[in-house]
Amino acid sequence: MNRTYQSALFLLSLLLFLFVGPQALAQNEEDEKMTILLERIYVDGVTEEEIIEVNSENRERMYDKFKSWELIDEQDDQVVFQKEVDDISPLLKENGYIGMDREGILSIYEGEPHQESTRVIQSFFQLDVEMMQSFDYKKLEDGIRIQTKEQYTALLNFYKTFSKKTTATKTG
Repeated sequence: MNRTYQSALFLLSLLLFLFVGPQALAQNEEDEKMTILLERIYVDGVTEEEIIEVNSENRERMYDKFKSWELIDEQDDQVVFQKEVDDISPLLKENGYIGMDREGILSIYEGEPHQESTRVIQSFFQLDVEMMQSFDYKKLEDGIRIQTKEQYTALLNFYKTFSKKTTATKTG
């Protein structure tokens, strides 16, 4: 009886392995997830990241879907794509200001520059405030709302004319 029981147990194990094992392995391969990291880089310097989880078996379709993106990194369980966006970020469109900090550095802010909770998004260059008219100085102190790429570019180009020129000295 003991031998019959062992034989039956062996046959049952063999049957389970033969019929359930391959299905379990196939299901395991289907369930393997892969992370796709999408990085959007905007002209204002903001980088947005989006994370997508897909089944590993969809890898080829994923490459087709993001063929206009640059492949930055590829590993077994993660792929990173990057795309430069020729526009200002949604963050800047929603609550972006150009202004000047206490040291006279032209910067882009999330929120009005004079508020305590304001975050600097990007800093550019030192301004020669003595060259500026008081009207332009006051506008920067208060912060100038930015909502389009055209505004962003025009303001940067305008205030670039007031940047302090650094001169390199030759040592000899």
